[in-house]
Amino acid sequence: MSFFEKHGGVVINATIDKYCYATLVKRADSKIIINSMKIYMIIVIFLLMNAFLIVSNNALALSEPGNIQKLGFLYFDWTKKVTKNTFEITGNIIKYDWISAGNNKTR
Repeated sequence: MSFFEKHGGVVINATIDKYCYATLVKRADSKIIINSMKIYMIIVIFLLMNAFLIVSNNALALSEPGNIQKLGFLYFDWTKKVTKNTFEITGNIIKYDWISAGNNKTR
């Protein structure tokens, strides 16, 4: 008997192209705005994959009462953690002295 037959689970397979095409148009207000269906699709796939992983890792049978609410709670908790980590990483990147670090190369 296979692992899947014993324990259940989900297999997700996704491929993302290495290349992205864009059209640049100079704006009067000098803002940079990126609109791409690929970016939106990557975000949607990322969010769905994590929902499937939460279901799989917590053995949630969504047909059972209360499990959809539990999924919602776990997913919301996950998004809070991702947001917090993103802000922390971004803050550290902004604080880093990139110019000095680039001039002190050692071999």
